[in-house]
Amino acid sequence: MPSETNITRLIECSCLLGGRIISVGDVMGAASDLSLLKVTLRDVEVWRGDPPVDGAIIMAVDKKPGLGSGQYALLGGNLTSLHTTDSTPVYTVYIICQSMADIRELAATINKGVPGWVTKNDRFISPFKAPFPGLHSGPRCAVTGRPVLRLSSNIVFGATRVIPPTVLEARNPLGDGIFSLQVRNEGAVQETIPLLVSGSTLLWDQSVVCINRGSSYIFRESVPKDVQFHVLGPGESVTGNINTLHLMDFPWPQMDERIYFTFALGTLCASSFFDFSPCYHKGMIKSTLKHSDLSCCFSSP
Repeated sequence: MPSETNITRLIECSCLLGGRIISVGDVMGAASDLSLLKVTLRDVEVWRGDPPVDGAIIMAVDKKPGLGSGQYALLGGNLTSLHTTDSTPVYTVYIICQSMADIRELAATINKGVPGWVTKNDRFISPFKAPFPGLHSGPRCAVTGRPVLRLSSNIVFGATRVIPPTVLEARNPLGDGIFSLQVRNEGAVQETIPLLVSGSTLLWDQSVVCINRGSSYIFRESVPKDVQFHVLGPGESVTGNINTLHLMDFPWPQMDERIYFTFALGTLCASSFFDFSPCYHKGMIKSTLKHSDLSCCFSSP
């Protein structure tokens, strides 16, 4: 029986696929904190993300996984900064299965989950606490009433670090915990996305769950009564900044540490990281405002 921890981590992955393993080998010359492996699969089936070229994926591990030729595996990952790009699918979670039928059954269960939320007795419970205005049918948080929106594969979600004008090599070479999030509609029809809007203001900090080491964190809540879900037209994109130093109750470390986040917007996920320096960043935490500094823009194709 797969562990609940791995199932939860797979729910939070933006890339999810399975197949029969043909080979596992090292990626030579890779510059990374983790060991990189090339895993080649046969009869690949994809539930999230793009199909791998020639069935080969990149896997990042801190120790050799128990993967070998002939095994069936369901693997999850996210688009990660690798080499010079921010769009390489890197897989970090896997579950060994007995057959492709078992993989399909497990993938179906995982796809019902919502990243950063908890499922208990077929009820969804979000990390949000503020009541969601209005009455909504369909799947929703059992505590707040916030709906679960299932999106098509045409909706693409990404995250990039915002680098400040002044960078100190030993303090904030990867920024100050501010990330730019973008949602793009690559389809031909409009779609409602789980990004809250009040009037003309996009409320990124009231929409996003930030996940670190399996725990979910949110910003200070303030959900207006007139809030709605944003509708994204064909070819449109929206972009906004969030400041993770404004997260509520986040356990910031006492020593320099690289902090990894998975950002969840409904069922969409994107990942990034920055280097946290207590000497440099703790003053920013103490001086945080009640809401994250937001910016948004609309663009057409």
